[in-house]
Amino acid sequence: MTYRYRDKLTGRTVVLDESHTDFVALGRPDDAETLGELLGQNLLSVSQSSNNDGVFILKVNSDAESLRQIQATIAKLKSSDAIDAVAPAVVDAEGITRYALPDRVVVQFKTPATSKANQVLKKHRAKLVRQFRSPGLYEVETAQGISVFDLIASLNSEEGVQFAEPSYYGVNDQEIRSIIATPPRSGSDAESLTDLPWNVMKIAAPAAWTVTTGQATIVVGVVDGWPDAHDALAGKFHAPLSDELVFTADRTPSSHATNICGLIAADQGRIAGIAPGTRVLPLVVNLRSQSYGERADAIRWAAQVARLAGSAAGQVRRLVLSCSWKVSGDVAVIRAALLDAVEAGVMIVFSAGNDGVSGPHYPSDYSGEPGALGDGIISVAATDENDRRASYSNYSAKVDLLAPGGDGLPFDERDILCADLANSYAEAAGTSIAAPHVAAVAALVLSIRPNLTPKELKALLRKSVDDVSAVNAGMAGLLGTGRLNAAKALAEAQLYPASPNPATTPIVDPDPDPEPEPDPVADPPEEPVEGAESDGPSVRLDTVTADTDVSDQATDIRMLMESVRERVDSRTGWLIQEVRVGRGADSITLHFG
Repeated sequence: MTYRYRDKLTGRTVVLDESHTDFVALGRPDDAETLGELLGQNLLSVSQSSNNDGVFILKVNSDAESLRQIQATIAKLKSSDAIDAVAPAVVDAEGITRYALPDRVVVQFKTPATSKANQVLKKHRAKLVRQFRSPGLYEVETAQGISVFDLIASLNSEEGVQFAEPSYYGVNDQEIRSIIATPPRSGSDAESLTDLPWNVMKIAAPAAWTVTTGQATIVVGVVDGWPDAHDALAGKFHAPLSDELVFTADRTPSSHATNICGLIAADQGRIAGIAPGTRVLPLVVNLRSQSYGERADAIRWAAQVARLAGSAAGQVRRLVLSCSWKVSGDVAVIRAALLDAVEAGVMIVFSAGNDGVSGPHYPSDYSGEPGALGDGIISVAATDENDRRASYSNYSAKVDLLAPGGDGLPFDERDILCADLANSYAEAAGTSIAAPHVAAVAALVLSIRPNLTPKELKALLRKSVDDVSAVNAGMAGLLGTGRLNAAKALAEAQLYPASPNPATTPIVDPDPDPEPEPDPVADPPEEPVEGAESDGPSVRLDTVTADTDVSDQATDIRMLMESVRERVDSRTGWLIQEVRVGRGADSITLHFG
């Protein structure tokens, strides 16, 4: 059977055909054994969600006998009290299999007023299943006798609805090729890094570090699983993991997320991060099994953080997102969230995929979109140590550039050594590994030119590459502009005008009060920004006096910072987050946090 609905965001018609081999069932999280008994004869394999949400992915064995018996088996499931609903997965016009939850629709309202949303849902007899954290985003269940696609059409006819679509579900979306772990090592006996790894040398990171290793207020958000504690990541998180940063019920430590965080910011042990002076901010999602609405929540939360950047309340000056994952097709809830983040000033780096093909791949293919969405997304393919495209890496006209990802099987020193679970290390490969290299270099560039727009930053990174076309014959136009080069990127960034000092640039009140100012009162304690906490308390120190005109003497500034660091860091462990200098002044104010 073929279904159609209109994507209200793009105006395009989405065409979906029922899959004959893949099904989605909704039940209770503990029903896997019951499902196995109902299925019998090994007609289907059953994969239970790790998100504790009662979602089961069913796959039919491909032999003809299984396909003949599947209808009777599905009828048995539908009649069981253990199963709430079951439906075939669907295949879109690009050949991508999408898992849509049976009888469920996701709807985004333009004006997130709960009362108005409830009125619309009641009008269309849609039962509220849950309200996501993103304002105005809901998952609803269809009324009896109304199909998912009928409800989508009805909701999309409402002026106040931005879009409605099936409630799509992600399955095995992480893009790591594979890993081979080395034995766990404790912090005391961990082998120290003596020679920089080939991936760090290949992109000329040491030369870039002579300019900057990154600033702590330039943050790379890692939209991925729960990173494990690791010596190499000590002190590298912008905020401690808390409920506010978690967008999934699954809190199992993730090897994938730990790999990526280390590649960005580690600076001890056996690995070297590309931007060790920056901080990482884990935004915890579930790449094994998760509603895309939850993943959209994480991206929109990042957009909220970015909009606070540069304000008196913000603790992040610029935010980059590192996203080493895919979604099943052009999904409106993800597209809209990404556009929201880009419009908030976030550069988003995506892995290009590990299928070794040139076919469609989302969200990385959004890099080729016209307008703001394409301007703010970078698609990254992977190379081996000889700058050849890794055999597993996707390639297409949507790819922006290449970065080291390792060559894959057999796993050895030609792959990328990463921080891994239980304070161990692992050889890993994949476009998942290539993408954080680019996110980290983007953070280095923003550390010296924080006012670059996502469009300018993308153009800079694409321009400042090494040409590797000679070793990639036949791939013209399919691997972007070349292989990432951190030193060239920073050299290019220095050609842009320096950003004004944020401390000497007044924040303009968009609605100035014409009334006389009241008598001054003491400033209240600064409130922490929700969802953007620092590693420690935020404290304003008294002004520290220097003997020279510190606004013109960079050397004196550094000496002063080191002097204060010696007196304060030994007691608190805090890092200097901000330096405020007045032109022609004889003092400097340092903010710690």
